[in-house]
Amino acid sequence: MLRPADTALLVAARNNLTKVLGAALAEGANPNAAGGDGYPALHLASWFGCLENVRSLCEGGADVNLRIETERDNGATPLLLASQRGFRDVVEYLLSHQADPFAEDKDGDTPFSAAEKMGQTEICALLKEYRK
Repeated sequence: MLRPADTALLVAARNNLTKVLGAALAEGANPNAAGGDGYPALHLASWFGCLENVRSLCEGGADVNLRIETERDNGATPLLLASQRGFRDVVEYLLSHQADPFAEDKDGDTPFSAAEKMGQTEICALLKEYRK
């Protein structure tokens, strides 16, 4: 069961509320807690491209390689989601914090293939540097 601070953290991540997210972390929210939809806060912040929240969550101990288990995104990592959406600053930050650029979801997609499918050429070029 989610504690109130965990719920506040997830709501803040979903809605790009950086001050609320920081306060929830300060109150002891679990940075890896997932809501009823299966999405942890770092996945939400990465999906919505909020670098400030991504940074705060990583500093608060969020696992940059945590995989989610939902019907739609089985095994996706925060890096895969940010790559798919084309958020270069978030992708660069996650990579600089040891996010695995080769992690595959249950469909075999990687951050590179997810970005490629969505036409994110700038992200593909960035991720190609990690494929060497």
